[in-house]
Amino acid sequence: MPHPYSTCTTRARSSYRLATLLLIVMLPLSGCKEVTTSDIEIRKGLAYLKDGYALYSGPVKEFYKNSDGTDGKLMLEGTYSKGLKTDVWTTYGWNGEKSTVKYEEGLEEGLAEEFDTNGMVQRSINYTKGKRHGYSSEYDAKGQIINQVYYRHGFAGRPPLSRKMENKEEEAEEMSTRELEEKLYGKRQKSMIDYIMELF
Repeated sequence: MPHPYSTCTTRARSSYRLATLLLIVMLPLSGCKEVTTSDIEIRKGLAYLKDGYALYSGPVKEFYKNSDGTDGKLMLEGTYSKGLKTDVWTTYGWNGEKSTVKYEEGLEEGLAEEFDTNGMVQRSINYTKGKRHGYSSEYDAKGQIINQVYYRHGFAGRPPLSRKMENKEEEAEEMSTRELEEKLYGKRQKSMIDYIMELF
């Protein structure tokens, strides 16, 4: 039978070890300075700390410079994960303008927006896998759409008639010409040429 105090001392030792480990991990982090874009180096599309060999993961910021060379107002903030941009990146204009873009695995994904100094949306752009896809809109000071363009996989084009039609168009892009014809017009009757082509 184990001694009644042995489990208490074992728990105390494991708590002491955990506290020591946390101290060892947190101590160097407390003296770290913020990482700015000037500390990052892009190699083959991936972010590294300058003179580093590991892909960078963590927050990054950039500041406007004051006339004396010190950091001023925040210009940019975002996050890298394994060398790629991730989550929301925000850029701040000198006069209070702001823009936000969401990234997934280094590519723009979802809605990107630009705001004026009053916080009103000036422009919105939809992205899918790094390409404009969907409506891109410009707004007036009252928030009304003044210009709108539809994009499909990065190219400006005709908007779909409905959401249902858009899904059919995307499905059609993945089909061969013959499959598409069969879906739209039904199975066609084989011609004499089709029979001859099958022989070869």
